[in-house]
Amino acid sequence: MEPELLLLKANRIYRWQGRKVGRTIFRARLGVLLLTNRRLVFLSSGRTDVWWRMAWASLGLGPAPVANAAVATDAVRTVVGWVTDRFAGPTPGEAVEIEPTALLKEGSLSVPLAQLTEFGVVQKRLSSYLWIACQTTDATVPQEFAFSDQVAIPGGHVWERTIREARGL
Repeated sequence: MEPELLLLKANRIYRWQGRKVGRTIFRARLGVLLLTNRRLVFLSSGRTDVWWRMAWASLGLGPAPVANAAVATDAVRTVVGWVTDRFAGPTPGEAVEIEPTALLKEGSLSVPLAQLTEFGVVQKRLSSYLWIACQTTDATVPQEFAFSDQVAIPGGHVWERTIREARGL
């Protein structure tokens, strides 16, 4: 079988159940969104990071050294995340192998492109998100999901265009 090719990748993406992003990230799943030439995949971390964020925010209420330590730690995490995103893992156009065990984490999702019944990028004032509706074999009603970081889907309408091209529409 021919290897899957990575078309798009976005890290630190939240997935909500439904056609719209939620108002909070309490019920969202955090993970990596991948688009290959065969499917759309969301690899969940199995949790949301809302409790972690709340813990750091609460440190901002403490003395200045504690608040500065929280900001410095968050800055280090941002830089490390950028380096990891930039240099680790496959880049678009490369072959990618998605381990079946990675899809076992709660919140993960793998949808063959042929099963996408509807999809699009919704642009609102300063935010945007990707939504999909997919037909599964065991459901009579399509399932719907929305994807975004806390502000926008990285790349915006590129996701919609690339899905259309990959499906040959």
